[in-house]
Amino acid sequence: MLRVWAHDYAPLGGVLSPAQSKMADLSEKDFGEFLDEFSNLALEDAKAQLLFWPFFPAEEQHMHWLSRWCAQKGWGSVLPIRTHERACLSLDRGQPHGGLNLRAKKRKEYQRQLRRLGDIGPVSSCSTAEGSDCQSGLEESLEHFFALEAAGWKGQRGTALVSNPDTKAFVEAFLPDMVADGSARIDWIKVGDQPVASLISLKAGAGLFTWKIGYDPTFARFSPGVQIMLDLSKQALKDPDLTFIDSLATQGHPMVDHIWPHRRAMASLLVPLGLKGARQARQAALYYRSYDQLRASAKQLLRR
Repeated sequence: MLRVWAHDYAPLGGVLSPAQSKMADLSEKDFGEFLDEFSNLALEDAKAQLLFWPFFPAEEQHMHWLSRWCAQKGWGSVLPIRTHERACLSLDRGQPHGGLNLRAKKRKEYQRQLRRLGDIGPVSSCSTAEGSDCQSGLEESLEHFFALEAAGWKGQRGTALVSNPDTKAFVEAFLPDMVADGSARIDWIKVGDQPVASLISLKAGAGLFTWKIGYDPTFARFSPGVQIMLDLSKQALKDPDLTFIDSLATQGHPMVDHIWPHRRAMASLLVPLGLKGARQARQAALYYRSYDQLRASAKQLLRR
């Protein structure tokens, strides 16, 4: 089995649709030729008859192209596993709040929290993005993020970026160039001179992906995580190249699901690459589903 390269910190393992990536000249024929070349290499060089493709946008046209290609080869069907829907925001510039799904009562509550936060000190938002009301240097912004993420539950569990020196170095290596060319941004909210929430987002095509978030837990009663997501939603409306924001969150996420009303269907795919691939795909699907069920049961027992 081959696995399409995907990192635990990657927002997408599949391909962007033409509308999202602005590659309007990409056709089903082009995609099929790529798959032909890839499968030949897999069968001849790697001796693999099965492809595992994680984090694939299940409702994009490439999913239909991939399924048709596999059927035309006579290799069986593409099997989706680990299917889920994650919250996203389709930016609607014709709506007063850009398409946000906030009831009047909830909106007033967040506004009240923001005013109470302002009682502590002046509230301001900054960003590394050009055109923002308050730009900030990358090094300063990144240090603020590292500190805020480590201060919360991720720091306690050891999953914050700074908890692993290699992961921290990875971020410090790739992020500066992406910020410089506009394909990444760091936004943060501060009270006076004190940062209380920070967010790293990655831009791909017409989409903005909220990659990592951190906030100071001592300000939790003011919902700093929600406040910065709402602020980013407003900032994104100013970028004419953006049409959606993807939360990258798990299905049913308690924070973002109720403020962003739209959903993106995602799945990991098992793609047969040869005559034996269909049988191997069924066996692999059984393995992954059993593994996921056991893992979910273990987390429930451990209350994690």
